[in-house]
Amino acid sequence: KTCICPSLPAEPLFSLLTKSRLIVLQHPHESRKKNRSLPLVELCLFGKKRGKDADSTGKPPEKNERSESDFVMKTIVGRRFGDNCDAGVLKVLRDPEEVSVLVFPHEQALELDAGLKLAEERRRARGESTGKDMKINLVFIDATWKLASEMNRKVSSLGEWPDDLIRVQMKPSEAEATSIPR
Repeated sequence: KTCICPSLPAEPLFSLLTKSRLIVLQHPHESRKKNRSLPLVELCLFGKKRGKDADSTGKPPEKNERSESDFVMKTIVGRRFGDNCDAGVLKVLRDPEEVSVLVFPHEQALELDAGLKLAEERRRARGESTGKDMKINLVFIDATWKLASEMNRKVSSLGEWPDDLIRVQMKPSEAEATSIPR
């Protein structure tokens, strides 16, 4: 067994996310795996694993203290977004003023840096036009590649992605690509 605790950040990283929200669409099978990676993301962001209804500080939110779309990270367990989804997530995904970025391979996906630059340009422009402090919604699909591809196709076919969704993908560097066993 190997412990990765020494590799985790000494301080929680969620304060770096002042201009973004993380939305994770997690397949139900993934949520039951013991070796899933989402708890590691939560440890890096918040310094501990969050409860189901915890906010960015890891504490349950007080009623009427925050709007439903004021969150740092939400995990939706399901095969797609839908009416049974968290109201705050649906609100930001369906709002045409919001800027959403899907991090998932696609033939029309931009490289990560270019996509994030475009998202930041849109965030600033929409913030100026609305007078609101806009955030970028970073959306991830958490599942095996096969199930994640099926989930992406389903969400796309049902028109649940925002119309102006920015698709980005992470490509390994040439050095990493040559060292990955096939």
